[in-house]
Amino acid sequence: MQSLNNTLGILAALVSFAVVGSLVLQAWKNYKRKSTEGFSPSIPYVGALAYSLWAGYAWTKPLPDYYLGLSQAAGALVAYVLVYQVVRYKPNGSKGTPS
Repeated sequence: MQSLNNTLGILAALVSFAVVGSLVLQAWKNYKRKSTEGFSPSIPYVGALAYSLWAGYAWTKPLPDYYLGLSQAAGALVAYVLVYQVVRYKPNGSKGTPS
């Protein structure tokens, strides 16, 4: 059963890193354009919160969950970059997030 658990942990971490990879591509696209136009601002805000909470959970367990902790910490880092971009590339005079 431990072997199945490790296999599932590795697979889940790989899929999580694939999702993070797509967010990295979005961050790169935003950076090159200096704009987040067409990108929903709720994605990085909710993502940053979710990734941070999951990473915190993984690292504070009595036996830390390294699969979950590493993949979610990477997601949190990229999500915070996206949050920064949403704020940084906000159109001048805009009170809210870019549309």
